[in-house]
Amino acid sequence: MIAVGSAGGYLVVGTLWVLGLMVALLEVRIPQARRIAFFLGLAAATAATILAGLMWPGDSQLVLAGGGIRMDGFALYIQVFILLGVVCSLLMGLHAPENLEVGTTGLLLMAAAGASLLAMASDLMGILVAFVGALIPLWTIAVIYKGHNGREAALKGMVVGALAAALMGLGAALILARTGTTQLAGIALYLQSADWIGSDPLMVVGLGLVLSGLGCFVAAVPFHMWFVDVVEGLPAPAALLLSGGVMAAGLAAAIRVLLVGFQPVVLSGFGYLSWTSILHALGLAALLICNALALVQRRLKRMVAYLAAGQAGLVLVTLAAIGDMGATGKQLVVSRAVGGVLVFLAVHAINWIGLFVAVEVIASGDGSDPKISRLSGLAHRHPWMAVAIGLAVLCMAGMPLTAGFFSRFYLLSAMVAADWTATAVVTALSLGLVLVMSLGLVATMVMRPEHPEDVRISPALKLVAALSSVTILALGILPGGILKVAIQSAESLVGAP
Repeated sequence: MIAVGSAGGYLVVGTLWVLGLMVALLEVRIPQARRIAFFLGLAAATAATILAGLMWPGDSQLVLAGGGIRMDGFALYIQVFILLGVVCSLLMGLHAPENLEVGTTGLLLMAAAGASLLAMASDLMGILVAFVGALIPLWTIAVIYKGHNGREAALKGMVVGALAAALMGLGAALILARTGTTQLAGIALYLQSADWIGSDPLMVVGLGLVLSGLGCFVAAVPFHMWFVDVVEGLPAPAALLLSGGVMAAGLAAAIRVLLVGFQPVVLSGFGYLSWTSILHALGLAALLICNALALVQRRLKRMVAYLAAGQAGLVLVTLAAIGDMGATGKQLVVSRAVGGVLVFLAVHAINWIGLFVAVEVIASGDGSDPKISRLSGLAHRHPWMAVAIGLAVLCMAGMPLTAGFFSRFYLLSAMVAADWTATAVVTALSLGLVLVMSLGLVATMVMRPEHPEDVRISPALKLVAALSSVTILALGILPGGILKVAIQSAESLVGAP
């Protein structure tokens, strides 16, 4: 761990945000300097990734901004994989810079700064500000993007974002009125000495509103359509950051809210488990509905977006199972279960890099969402790229020897440990929908005749595909290392057993 003291909490976010603003201004004022701006952005993202990695495992006692930011292993773990996704997003931008509007590089860095802050935020209002800070730059990219649905997608995202902010802000205000604080540690301290939360309508409504706002932000059913439309309306680099970065950071923030701020509620017995039933139902609905909708899509970005929303449902179900385990006296396995969720989020970020490589390979110059049929015969023309894309889609389905197998196995194990065997079976069966889709994509690349339009594959795209494929195989064959790191990161959040 590098000794940077309290300044480390601000270096990652500050570096990304300040340089993002500078790069955006440079691109706008001097369009001829776009390549210089791009390499500045890539250097900033790479430096932030290295800094976050060097600071791990952090210090669970190091709190900043009056307790609103916590520099622990949990935050740094999430940051590393978010920032790796940002680096790959920028490399994708180098593949086809003519498809990106002026200012996109800087806006990507500013969105990454918001996602990084989201991983560290330990205050309800701080989490709300971080969500807005991560999403506004992406909505702006959608507005300026030349795709057909960019402005409509941005409008939908802003409407649902405003609803989510209102719900979460109102919930935080109610909690503040009762507890005198919006900091998660302060809320937990209040609940430890309070009576049963069910006898306090203000706290019940406040928690419900906060969970509703978080659900909107992370595209939980029935608020998943804004996410799908925004992903479709973004260029592939920005869509990757939203699907693999901001969503992962948002789910991590939801874990922190429930397992830190409302830990006394989570771990205090059966009388408090209504929230687990809600998450359980929403998560299963997302798994079944979003995976089924992804199966019938004919456009690649929409398919990937529905799959991402379904994966968020899998995390919500597991989080509900973790709450049930804690409430029924199984705290000894809570850290391992949270570690399993962290492994899944890391694999999700890496997996989606490979999926958006497929989007870039067949992207058309008009900015529209490419048809899946454009992958036809790719294995005959570009066999190694087809292998990379095939690994990504098989990882998404949780096939053995890929990182997706063990990441999903850890989540199913958490459900079984909570005695949710039926839920584990339904979850495993829902992966069958993803497997059917994955095999269909592989068959399209291998068995279909070649598409008449050839595709352009740049060295930058080959590099991103190689990084994704090597990581998927490495984590699939040797999963023990990342699980150990993830469990240690989880212990910094929930405490060692």
